[in-house]
Amino acid sequence: MAVSFPENKMPEKARTDMFARQPIICEALIKTILGKNVAGINDYFSNIKQTVSGKSKFGILILKLKMVYYRYAYEFSFKEFYNYNFEYKKKKDCLNYVPGYEMMRLYNEIYFDTETYNYFADKRETYNLYKKYYKRDVIYVSSLQDLGAFSVFVQEHKKFIAKPPLQNNGKGIFVVDLTDGQTKAYDVFSKCVAQGGMLIEEFINQAKEMSCLSINSVNTVRFITYYKDNHLTMITAFLRMGLGNSYVDNASQGGLFAGIDINTGKLTTDAYKKNVNDYYSKHPDTDVAIKGFQLPEWGNLLEVVRSIVTVYPEKTFVGWDFAYGDKGWVLIEANGGPGIYAAQMSNQTGLRKAFSDTVFNDSKYAKKYKTAKL
Repeated sequence: MAVSFPENKMPEKARTDMFARQPIICEALIKTILGKNVAGINDYFSNIKQTVSGKSKFGILILKLKMVYYRYAYEFSFKEFYNYNFEYKKKKDCLNYVPGYEMMRLYNEIYFDTETYNYFADKRETYNLYKKYYKRDVIYVSSLQDLGAFSVFVQEHKKFIAKPPLQNNGKGIFVVDLTDGQTKAYDVFSKCVAQGGMLIEEFINQAKEMSCLSINSVNTVRFITYYKDNHLTMITAFLRMGLGNSYVDNASQGGLFAGIDINTGKLTTDAYKKNVNDYYSKHPDTDVAIKGFQLPEWGNLLEVVRSIVTVYPEKTFVGWDFAYGDKGWVLIEANGGPGIYAAQMSNQTGLRKAFSDTVFNDSKYAKKYKTAKL
């Protein structure tokens, strides 16, 4: 029987029915010992060979076995195991993390394809809901009928950003500067229409307190919250920074990210890039120290968060993206199914306890999620 990652049609079956899964786990471990490429473990090690080059063959085998075990017993991907530093953590600390497979199963049950989620999947709807917090002009162009509004917009805003309304992770975004002597407004308009329609947003003039980290990108705070029955839980936060000439700060697009102390607004970690071994104590573009950096007017951002969650309380779990500009803290966008990989990696602590107090409660399998054997 070929070893493959088993689908768990019932939440937390991987942990509540460990006995039934023992044959699968044992088979995976035996094949790993025999050198088989179980779930791509050998391929993964070829990608991280530089960071494990100092280990003996036996040490590498032990690490592979541990990674395969966590993959089949607890649903952690190899990437998660490696970048959450599980090799150096106690088991109880490792299992305080929420694995990606579990998170997606939970999201599929309670968030995706719901009316409230769709409000956040479409950036146009998000803007309509939270216009007050954007503090900038935004229009949508998709046909020749929008040319008049676009013409008025570019008369006032010579620099702006265009975003596909249904994309995320910084995909499809481009910045327009009509003062560069080359770019023509109508060419930009035609491009937006040809791509099926784009949101056109006034460019944020990032304040020097934030641009000192990364000049070319607008650096943003991802703030993850849970709001229900008039009670707000600020689950976690981290900062995303651009790198080089990139104008987007998303980690998925090669940006940097670092953990934030929610109480103080200080960065608590170095800046990570692709993985835990790809980190920077100073921003490589500006030489500014990352850990200990104080984000500006943090108390004001906390007040914004306390206010914004009340606008649409039907959506309990949201990842908010904020930037700090000449108008203070402004909303970039809101995410109805925020990923937690970068949050857990940057802060080097798991979110399972926080999820048990919040997100897990939205599932009809809440008890199973909370009492899963660790």
